[in-house]
Amino acid sequence: MIELDCSYFIQQDLLRFCWSYILPVICLLGIVTNLLSSLVFSNKSLQKHEIYRYLQAHSSIQVAFLVLSLIYFVNYAFFEGSFYLKLLDLVSQRYLTSVLALLMVFIEFLITIKRVLMIFNLNITVKISVKMTVLIYFTLCLIAHLPILWTMEIEQVNLPPSNCSYLSNKNNNRTRLAFIYEISTERLDNSKLFKFLLAIPLFIRGALLQIILLIS
Repeated sequence: MIELDCSYFIQQDLLRFCWSYILPVICLLGIVTNLLSSLVFSNKSLQKHEIYRYLQAHSSIQVAFLVLSLIYFVNYAFFEGSFYLKLLDLVSQRYLTSVLALLMVFIEFLITIKRVLMIFNLNITVKISVKMTVLIYFTLCLIAHLPILWTMEIEQVNLPPSNCSYLSNKNNNRTRLAFIYEISTERLDNSKLFKFLLAIPLFIRGALLQIILLIS
């Protein structure tokens, strides 16, 4: 069995430091600034213009994205390698943040279209409200990213032994784990029904991205 060398544990400690201390601070700053932006865009005089309602929605979604990331990073400091952390990673980071990221791309595309219309003084009235537009696309994004949950599972991985002197250093209080939990992508059913159900959300996600790319 191959042993883990010291570089693996040093990299893990550096990663732990960044995710436990640096990234949470960045997320907090992002949450505060986007909350302030959302508050500014909620002004009644600005809400008369549709583009500012989209900007408010964009800021609110960014807040949700950063809150999910902050929750994960804080938990990473205490539950590294645990089943709970990987479950949080799967649902929060790989599924929900992917949904919100695609939703933000869509809103940025709509904001760009609104700006172009304003430059050329074109007034196109759409009966669907901003909230309803965002809600419809959010629902589609949720469906389009379902394969992330269907094709992944959390499994236990046994760590090989290591005689690394870095772990035995008196200044290093880290506990050597015998196993950790990882997310596996090998959970694919061979049935035709599963493949058909998997193809539907993938088609929707691909179609949404292609529409944005072609129009822009």
